[in-house]
Amino acid sequence: MSTSNGSVHELATTLSTCTISGGTDAIQISQLVHRLNILAKWFDNDLSKAKAALQGRCVLELGCGQGDMTVALAHLVQNQIDDHNHESENHGNFTTKAGKILALDPGDLDYGAPYTLRQAQEHISQSASGLGKCIDWLQYDPIEYLGILSNGKDENSKTEEFPDFIILAHSIFYLPNEEYFSRLFRALHNAASISQTRKNRNPPRLLLAEWGMRITSPTAEAHLLAVEIQKARPIEEGNVQCVIAPTRIVELAKEAGWTIEREAWIANPEVDDGKWEVGAVKADTKLDGLEEDSEIRRKYQRMLELSEKEGGQVKSMDVWTGVFGLG
Repeated sequence: MSTSNGSVHELATTLSTCTISGGTDAIQISQLVHRLNILAKWFDNDLSKAKAALQGRCVLELGCGQGDMTVALAHLVQNQIDDHNHESENHGNFTTKAGKILALDPGDLDYGAPYTLRQAQEHISQSASGLGKCIDWLQYDPIEYLGILSNGKDENSKTEEFPDFIILAHSIFYLPNEEYFSRLFRALHNAASISQTRKNRNPPRLLLAEWGMRITSPTAEAHLLAVEIQKARPIEEGNVQCVIAPTRIVELAKEAGWTIEREAWIANPEVDDGKWEVGAVKADTKLDGLEEDSEIRRKYQRMLELSEKEGGQVKSMDVWTGVFGLG
């Protein structure tokens, strides 16, 4: 990657000052580093290429949550440039292209701890960085919103054209089930195709990133098991509701008319999600009544053993990324 690990960490630290956790929170910084690494993977493992591709563009982010990826995207679409021939805004001694992030999440705005979605999103909007000016926070069901875009202008976002990029970054697991995900793929393709016929423009790209259900490091096995357990027995209001392996994601995309352009993996991401999911399974009292010889119980016991080894260190599993175009 042309951007060094040090500069990515430095950028993540700067961006973290825009979030409600603040610029000294190590967990928040690690999450932003991970989002920047995902963005690089989508663009040939090169964050500078991501900047060039996203600058001044409209991006629809489905499942924005509290805005970790949103902040990174906002930085890239409004990054400093020298080209004055594009629609732009003047900020002192430099000019920024008028990019836009449509940050959509259907979740209750009062959901989340220690901060709610509402608190986190409002903090970003009011940040002194000014990144909030290019973000429209939207509370819609994704399929419903795509129908609005297909029918014309969205009055809430003031956007007249279909986005240049659609992003789902660590949001697939939150969807209700595979059937919904399949319908979402089709709705995305339908909306993008309608947009393509209306405008002479580059076709929209679909960018996905999700836990890949594979491990490179043995210390990530507990995370994998925790997700497999939740796939079989979802925790009410938990983070894992719809577990789909990358091969199946590609199949569903092709069935909906999308074409896979490239895939890439991020091995051993330095984030705490593995530890969090193991903790969520441990706290789920519904597992107490399982039969001792059941497959879930065996996975649960194995997860406990692994999570208690080496001082309870739990790493996160590998992340799969994919780029899709209109078929």
